[in-house]
Amino acid sequence: ALAVIARRAPAADSTFAALQAALASADLRDRQQAVAVLGTLTDARAQTLSNTLLDDWQADTLPPGLRLDVADAVRAQKAKQQLARLDALEKKLAKSAPLGLASLALEGGDADAGAAIFTGGAAISCLQCHTLGAGNAVGPDLLHVASRLDRGHLLSSMIDPQADIADGFGMITIVLADGGLVAGVLVGETPEALRVRGPAGGEPQIVPKAKITQRSKVVSVMPPIGTLLSRGEIRNLVAFLATLK
Repeated sequence: ALAVIARRAPAADSTFAALQAALASADLRDRQQAVAVLGTLTDARAQTLSNTLLDDWQADTLPPGLRLDVADAVRAQKAKQQLARLDALEKKLAKSAPLGLASLALEGGDADAGAAIFTGGAAISCLQCHTLGAGNAVGPDLLHVASRLDRGHLLSSMIDPQADIADGFGMITIVLADGGLVAGVLVGETPEALRVRGPAGGEPQIVPKAKITQRSKVVSVMPPIGTLLSRGEIRNLVAFLATLK
């Protein structure tokens, strides 16, 4: 309703009264929707409201789940003063937060929207490689992933999948002394041998280390999701995965 009001009468006093009321709501979704509408308005009053939100961010009183929305709204407004303030806040966050700017996607996501992304409602379908409790998988089963990993780890695994590869899901290429080549998923290793499952699946091949002349670094086949999804979509996906306990 607020978006409709803003489209019909963007400069009306009633529009800004409704916007201010929504921004003061105790409900995060209401505030997110209000900030999204704010991003479509560019007059002086809208910029004042944006400055107030940036003040709250700077004072660390803005809910973490609202920061990404404020950043998107300020960019949409394209006001130089607010853009400069946002740039300073994001640079500080990039230096201080463990996940840098990616931490903007930790809180505030829509789990239902994230579920749609997971099942193929965006540029990717997580179910192409992952399962939720059944079937074969290229990647780890995620049915109870939130009982093992917190939001930070979930987000990190998406934006930098090479940083922490789940056991049994890393790809490796091996060159043998006789010139042969073995490639597949490293499912186990002992002091004497590697166990590698080929692309066709089935029982792993035992590769004695004495026959290996070269082995590649173990890598994840998962692409960095930040190159495929927007920050908002990643935030929604984190929210969905966090429900899988």
